[in-house]
Amino acid sequence: MDTIRYYKSWIYCFLPCIIAILYAVTDQDGATDEEIHRLPKFKFRRVRNSEKVNGQVQAFEGFMTECDTNAPTEHPISQADAECCICLSVYENGAELRQLPCQHHFHCTCIDKWLHINATCPMCKFNILKPRDRHEIGLV
Repeated sequence: MDTIRYYKSWIYCFLPCIIAILYAVTDQDGATDEEIHRLPKFKFRRVRNSEKVNGQVQAFEGFMTECDTNAPTEHPISQADAECCICLSVYENGAELRQLPCQHHFHCTCIDKWLHINATCPMCKFNILKPRDRHEIGLV
C-alpha cells in the first residue's frame, strides 16, 4: 500500500516537471540568427531642431537610413515613433534599428533578443516566420 502511494506521489510531483521540460525543449517559437538577420537594418539619424527639409521645419524626430544596400533610402520617423517599445528608450543618433515586415522598428539588440525567444512583433503579434500576403500587412 505504501509503495502505491509512493509511486502516485512521484507521478503527481515529477511528471508535470518532466512534461514542462520536454515541452520547453521541443517548442521552437523563436527565430534563428539567419532569419533575424534577413530583416532590414537601419541607422537612425536625429534631425536637429534648426534643420529644415525643403525650406520647412519638419514634424518628425529623425530618419531611418537603410544599411547594407547600394541605394539607401531615408524613412522619416515621427517623435512618437522615435523610441524603442521594448526598452522604452528614445533612439539616439546613430542607433542601429531593425524593421519587421509589419513596419514596426526597434533597437537591433532589443528586437534580436526578443525574436530569439518569440518570433512575433511585440507590438502587433505579426509572426515573422509565417509568410503572408503583402496586402494583409499593408505593404501594397
